[in-house]
Amino acid sequence: MLEVLIKEAREKKLFSCPVFNDGSILGVFIRLPDEIHIDDKKWVKKYRIRETENGPVKIPYGIDYIKTEYKEKDIPEFTNNFKPIPPDGLSDNELANWYIELHKKGLI
Repeated sequence: MLEVLIKEAREKKLFSCPVFNDGSILGVFIRLPDEIHIDDKKWVKKYRIRETENGPVKIPYGIDYIKTEYKEKDIPEFTNNFKPIPPDGLSDNELANWYIELHKKGLI
């Protein structure tokens, strides 16, 4: 894994940054935890199946955020008719951020 990080840093030419050096990657890599503990209510582990001589084995390779599905009955009545209208003239990125902020506030 360390080799992958160093290779990526070299491909991206991060060494041209005056505060970056390959040695800093090792320091960050060493401080990474051996395990990541996740809240099972919001996150789920992702697995790949690898065939071994003893049969299939689940190998963890990442995590995903669990999206919550709401039913209409769970939404307060006063918000059922709320139809947000974005401001005029927003770029695609600004529009996406506008919707993200509404979502964070629970408005959509």
